Amino acid sequence: ARDVFLDNDPAPTAIRARLAETEAIARRQGYAVAIGHPHDGTLDVLAVWLREIGSRDITLVPISAIVRRQLSPATAQDG
Repeated sequence: ARDVFLDNDPAPTAIRARLAETEAIARRQGYAVAIGHPHDGTLDVLAVWLREIGSRDITLVPISAIVRRQLSPATAQDG
């Protein structure tokens, strides 16, 4: 399931705010899933964000890595 929808509001400032929210969630829970449309505005904001990702101490991974993590016996919780 996604944590953040990046471009429900297509304004660049709103997309940047959603990316900040995504980062906060990732820091809090160890990962975050964000989705968005391939609109020009979204892609423009993401291009800048991606150029700066090295300074953010964040690692991008494919969604399959998050699914594997969730299904791993080491992270499973009894209940």
